[in-house]
Amino acid sequence: ALRTKYPDTEALASLEIFQAQDTEDWKTLDRLIAAYMVRFPKAHNMQRRHARSYVRRGDFNKAIELLSALQAQGVAQDDDFNNLAWWSLFVGDGVPSERVLEWATRAASGNEPARVHTLGCVYAAMGRTLLALETFDRLVDGNEKPDLSDEYLLAEIHRQLGYTAQAKEIYQRVAKENPDDPDSSGALARRRLARGNK
Repeated sequence: ALRTKYPDTEALASLEIFQAQDTEDWKTLDRLIAAYMVRFPKAHNMQRRHARSYVRRGDFNKAIELLSALQAQGVAQDDDFNNLAWWSLFVGDGVPSERVLEWATRAASGNEPARVHTLGCVYAAMGRTLLALETFDRLVDGNEKPDLSDEYLLAEIHRQLGYTAQAKEIYQRVAKENPDDPDSSGALARRRLARGNK
């Protein structure tokens, strides 16, 4: 009925994409977004939606590839740089490159807590423990207790300093956070535990 009333419109195309995403019909979603981007090549938010769909599928490499295209076009925003840096922590051995650090640093320039958290986690994963600790202090400044996401960074700092038992205890606590969220701090903690706290 909608297609009869609103044939070949951007709104209808978007609705069909949202339905495919909600039902996790990934093959249909990829096909619909590919067609959508041909018709509306400047629909950058749809590119972001496509990238996040790959996060939901557990394919962080593809998500980064799609989001990196926005950077190549010169239209990436701070949230994009933050996501690029954060998702990189889920790839391979989880040790970020200098390019990832550049993404995280750029995203955190506005001092938004979630982005500062990403920067701290990137520092920790790279073994730059002092910078990670300084970033953690920046995050919890004035707060009596860090939230669970920030505790992941604290666990990473403990791990880098060789306090593996304390790190594991914190990872186990953070791992209970957002069990269905594939790119939360809880997911990173579960990944770290699955790798034997390495």
